[in-house]
Amino acid sequence: MEQILEALLTSLMLMAEDLKQKTRDFRHLLGITDGEKFPVLRALEHNIGQVDGTFTYQIVEDADWDDPGIGALYSPADDDCPLRVVYIKASLFARAERGDRAALADIAHELCHWYDDFRFGIRVPDFITDATARRVVSHIIELRTNVFTCYVFPHDAPSEGEQAESLSGSAELDDFVHEYEKFVEWRDGYVTGSSETSCETAEFAMENARQLSDRNRA
Repeated sequence: MEQILEALLTSLMLMAEDLKQKTRDFRHLLGITDGEKFPVLRALEHNIGQVDGTFTYQIVEDADWDDPGIGALYSPADDDCPLRVVYIKASLFARAERGDRAALADIAHELCHWYDDFRFGIRVPDFITDATARRVVSHIIELRTNVFTCYVFPHDAPSEGEQAESLSGSAELDDFVHEYEKFVEWRDGYVTGSSETSCETAEFAMENARQLSDRNRA
């Protein structure tokens, strides 16, 4: 029970982030100019290595790739490997080189995991050993990384003064982003005492977000 509570507290801390500001900070760290579309492969191959000497990436042949459900994976440094590594399935990398947006978004997602780990140490904490608690934290990290990726690598870059119609190119994932933002708006209002939104409404929004994320991952 204690570790479940730790997991929930960790999840609440993650939900308290301003992901739009974090996106600006991420771009600034990598030297990406305002208005420039996020250069996923340039960031992977050049920019990140300039700010993190422990970062590398590895292209894995399809025959050696173990998990058919994913095409890229971020692995933080640990006692066995002092490097932060993004592993990428060879066929997905080839698609990304051809400009395939879905492949680029998959890699961008892992780069967001790198940024969170590099700057903030965001990962499932080692002290949480309970399997259920680890799943809770892991799920929340994936939920907010989905949203973070939508801001970092939006589907349609808006013109100045305009807002992109779609952040992700996926109607369901866009719904998830909007539900997340509803929750953040409710949370900020609740903390300041200015929210008229009920706890039940906020819980409903996050449950919708969870279900949408589950369908996207299926």
